[in-house]
This record gives sequence, structure tokens and C-alpha cells, in this order.
Amino acid sequence: MHETKASSRRAHRPAALFAALALLASACGGDDGGTEDATSDDSDAPTAVLAGDENVVVSDDEPQYGGRLVYGLMAEADGWNPTLSRWSPPALQAAQAMFDTITVIDAEGEWQPNVVQDLESSDDFMTWTITLRDGVTFHDGQPLDAEALAGHLNFIRESPLTELTLEPVESIEPVDGDVVVTMNQPWATFPYAMSTQIGHVAHPDWLANHGPDDVPNATGPFVPVSWQKDVRLLAERNDNYWREGMPYLSEIEFRPLPNDAERSRALRQGEVAIIQLSDAPELRAWREAARTGPYQFIDSHEMEMPEQLIMMNTSQPPFDNQDARLALTLATDRQQFLELIDATDLYEVANGPWGPNSPWYTDVDFPDYDPERAAELVEEIKAETGDFSFVLRTTPTPGATRATNALIEAWQEVGIDATLDTKPQSDLIFDVLFNDYQAALWRQFDFAHPANEEVWWSPRSSGGEFYPFEYDTPEPPDFALNFARIRDEQIGDLLLEVRSTDDRDEHRRLFGEVNERLNEYLPYIWLYHTRDAITARTDVVNVANWTTPDGEPGMRFSQGTHPVAQIWLRG
Repeated sequence: MHETKASSRRAHRPAALFAALALLASACGGDDGGTEDATSDDSDAPTAVLAGDENVVVSDDEPQYGGRLVYGLMAEADGWNPTLSRWSPPALQAAQAMFDTITVIDAEGEWQPNVVQDLESSDDFMTWTITLRDGVTFHDGQPLDAEALAGHLNFIRESPLTELTLEPVESIEPVDGDVVVTMNQPWATFPYAMSTQIGHVAHPDWLANHGPDDVPNATGPFVPVSWQKDVRLLAERNDNYWREGMPYLSEIEFRPLPNDAERSRALRQGEVAIIQLSDAPELRAWREAARTGPYQFIDSHEMEMPEQLIMMNTSQPPFDNQDARLALTLATDRQQFLELIDATDLYEVANGPWGPNSPWYTDVDFPDYDPERAAELVEEIKAETGDFSFVLRTTPTPGATRATNALIEAWQEVGIDATLDTKPQSDLIFDVLFNDYQAALWRQFDFAHPANEEVWWSPRSSGGEFYPFEYDTPEPPDFALNFARIRDEQIGDLLLEVRSTDDRDEHRRLFGEVNERLNEYLPYIWLYHTRDAITARTDVVNVANWTTPDGEPGMRFSQGTHPVAQIWLRG
């Protein structure tokens, strides 16, 4: 027993954009909510594997086959098409069962080939050749060959939602059994992008012909059997899976349980075996439950997690004025915000998109709370424009609403007239994408490599006159993945430098400069580094203990999720 607890591509039609984006769902908004205390029977005191973990079960024993794992998720997916759906962490977690990604991220934060054998670049990073593995098949038995993979990637390039993510790509073609990706500019970090949503491989025939409620035809460890939206997704073991011996479970079921208390109750009463956690009361309660009972608590504190922030639309008044952005920043008491959501013991105030545990962290300056200076700037702005008012958008999360109302009162004290507008998550995202907002309470930036954050910051993805593709409307689309509409030449140049090298030390230097410039440009008021976790019964083994196809340890969490092929249930 060895067990430890511890370029121009096509013209767009607005109808196509709206059809695609009407499907959006994402993880934005406040974190704080309420949950009941978790309770359990007493057991032996656990030993943590990593700081922050409690009672985590890791085993190198021979896995036991069989059983159904029921997983409680924080939200439902909008669909299973990686070219059209917007997957938040709950959807990405379920996708881990049905899909394989082209690459994965190992424990050192480096990319590794996954469903493909290798990715090799030319010396100038203008061409990437993807070599396929033998014996990989889709769930319907068709092979994952060069034509299928090229077809998948070309769907990504042509989707109104995802095309900006492959903006450096000139062509994708099957050549002599390989897939050759030719760039219009160097792209050294291309393999990292293949570990994200766009790297989840689906058969191109399915992408072309599926319905909105259809389960995907992919290559993953589990074959989806049925999907009852807002009820459950059921998948069975893929007996023809390309990773020998995997998966170990017979079935896996995902249940969307958006209410925090309901998700916790379901675990305590045995209706589910594992749940996602995000808000402060849940994190506290389940860590304590794992200390004293038959549960394990797997913390994300050493992984890349999103930042909670206030995002300002730098293309719309009043925040097209940098002094206005600075004034709001100076008028925001970020420590008080943490105190109001009762989370000072769990979170820490942020100064950028990476926390102190991240290899990408840089100790950079950010404007401190200074209401006197904020009031002076507000007077100057009002003297020039006559007004300083805006609407702050958020989702209707009780804890976030209380804290945000307190911020609004503080802003009003320095002369800023702010109004809070809560709306459903899908509506908020739609407004942000189409430039119909002034500021929003937002949660973002959790990729293992920050090169994947480029699309959120690059001027070329900021919409309007910067839109990089052809369009068939009188004006360029105001649709943008650079939600804050950051149109800063210096940031754009730094991001292009990142693309030109695979030197991680150089990446750290460049992203340190990006962080510094973001804090000068001020599209965001960084509030705090968030923290997610997983809790499960202790008969669920190796929840986040997995290896790459080459046998290297994998990153426990990436984008708030983990693989599931390695999980087994102890009888």
C-alpha cells in the first residue's frame, strides 16, 4: 500500500456573430456567496501533500477498475462545440472527460504533446508541423488523421467566436500524414494555445452538422451517452481509448448545481462524490471538514487562478480618459473590499494578473488608495467635461453586490456618480463583447502560460478600427475579445516579442513589462487573487494526480480543471 493523504480570411455577417455569441457562458462576476458548514464523522488527522491541501488521497497502487463518479459542477455548459461555445471552468471540467487536447501543461508549466505525437517548429517559428499518433480514434470509430485534425483547426479559424485566437495563422493543411500550420508572423508559443478550449479536438463532420444539444464526437477517455441540459451529462468508459489501460472508471456523470449550499448538501448526503468550490464560506467549511472527516480538500493556491477586478472600457466615456481611470483606481479601497466579502484569510490584494505563487509574478507598483488625490482629479475632469458618471455592471451575486455597493458609496464621496446594474451572466458577457458597457466587475486571467492571455490585451483584438479581418458591414464590428479595448502600442509590441521566442526567461521579462504597462494604462483595478478548490470523498483516488502521455507529472489544475482518466474509486 503506497498511499499518501496529502490575416484576412473571410467576410463576416453580423447574424453569424450574434448566432455564435448568443451561446456564450463564462466565469465572470463576484466570488462571494453563502454555503452551509460542512460536517462529517471524525477520522485520523490527515497529512497535507501541499500547503493548503487537506487529506488529499494520492496512490501509486494498482488502480481499481469500475464504478460511477458523480461530479457536482458550479454551472452548466452552453454546448459542446469548442468553436462556438464559451466554456467556463465547469464546462471545461466536463470537457476533460469527452475531449483530448492537442497539448497539455506539465507540472513545470511547460507544454507537452497529448493526443498528437509531437509539434515541431521551423527555426523562425513561421511553420509548425504536427505529427499524429497511431491508433487514436474518435468515439464513432473514425481515425484522428491529418485531414480530421486540420479540419478541426480550420473550423477554429473560421468561427466568429474563436478566429481571433488563431489570428497569426495563414494556413492549416494536411501534408503527407502530418498537419502543417503556416504563420503570417512568428508564433513560438503556438503549442500553449493548443492546451486551451480551441485545442479540444472534435471531428470536423460533427462540427459541421451537430445540433445545439448534441454530445460531441471527440477522442476523449469517456464516450458521452446523454445530456439533459441543467440536469446531467452521462458518459461511459471509452474501451478504445488510445492511452493503454485508461480510463479506470466505468462511468462519469456531471451534474450542474449552481447553488453553493445545494452543491455542498449533495456531497454530504452522498448524491455526488466530488464538487467544485470557489466562494469563501465553502472554502473554509470544506477545508475544516477534510481535517476531521472522510473528505479531501485540493487547493489551487499554487496554480494559476483568475483575478477579481474592475474592468474599465477604455473606448467609452468616461474611461476613455486615463485621468478618469486613475481617479477611480485611487478612490477604490481594495483591502476594504476583501474585508467586506469576509475573505482576508483566503485572498490577498492583487497588483497584476499573476499571484505571488506564479512563476510569472512581478513585484510591480499599482496606485494605492488615495481618496484625496482622487477627489482632486474628479474636480479637474468635471471642470473639463461637466460630468463624471458611469454604470458598473455585475452579476447578481449577493456577497459581491454588498461589497460593490460599498465601493460605489466610497466613489460618491469623491464626486464620482456610479450606478450598479446587475444582470444575468450571459447578458453581461454579450454587452462586454459588443462594447455596450462602461465598467464591469470581472474575473479573468488563469492560463498556465500568459501567452494565452494575449488576445485579451492585444490592440488587434480590440475591435472597431483595429478589427484585423474583412467585414461586409459599413463599419468594422465592435466585437472584441480584448474586452477593455486596450489600444496601447507598447503592449502590442511586447506581445509580438513574446511570439518571436520560446525562451521562458525572456517571456518572464516581457510579461513583467506588460504588467508594468497595464498598471500605467489602467484598464483594470486589480482587487484580489481568487482561489478555487475541489473537495471529494476519500474513496476518490488521484483526483489531480495525473501524468502526461510521456509519463511526466501534469499540472494539477489548469484553467481551474483537471483530467479525469486517471481517477479511480477505492472499494
